Amino acid sequence: MPILSFVQEEKEQQIFFELGATIREILDKTNIMATISGCRGNGACGLCIVQIIEGEVNKPQLNEQFHLSDDQINHGIRLACQTKPLENVQIALLYYVCESNWKRIPENEYILDTAVNSQPLNNKKTENKRKSYGVSIDLGTTNISLAVWELGKMLRVTDRQGLNGQYCFGADVITRLTAACESVENAKKIAITTQKSIEEALLDIAIREFIDLEAIEQVVIVGNTAMLTLLSEKKL
Repeated sequence: MPILSFVQEEKEQQIFFELGATIREILDKTNIMATISGCRGNGACGLCIVQIIEGEVNKPQLNEQFHLSDDQINHGIRLACQTKPLENVQIALLYYVCESNWKRIPENEYILDTAVNSQPLNNKKTENKRKSYGVSIDLGTTNISLAVWELGKMLRVTDRQGLNGQYCFGADVITRLTAACESVENAKKIAITTQKSIEEALLDIAIREFIDLEAIEQVVIVGNTAMLTLLSEKKL
């Protein structure tokens, strides 16, 4: 069985595959989200660019000729969703999915109100008087924004904004909903991707601003019906 190999985060990865599959299809059968895509594999977006380092693949397709220059194609640049390896192939991932870069939200872009309850859930006084926090999350199609509040004082402690990891499953909501409709597995992957994005933001806050995540007592998530449905892990 032929092997697709590449390097990701300084580690060599090798994947066995059946002939006839595209590079994107080969990668999608693993837990490796290795390429960006906005069209779920039909060649329309031109984002899943890879470079063929070694090995024979099929000839460039019409969609590739539209998105890529002759010079790029001559240097082995191809679209993962249109390229089918014909033997053992080594590739380079040019635009692989990396960790989100979470940033503070500029004051003129504040969109999160005090959606959390003003009082801690546990009103008993403790000896160390540990602070209690609430988190409000705006689940957007492109970005996820969240704010941490100190309960009781309703003091906005900090916030973060970063890319919603769901973009791996499509650039728009309709494409993501279509993916979730196809199988329970897809629906679960989309939900887990969003959950991991939120976890990354909270971990960034914990590490950089020394906030105890165990002191979070409330979490409120807002979003449109589609985004909240995609968070539910249910097949549509």
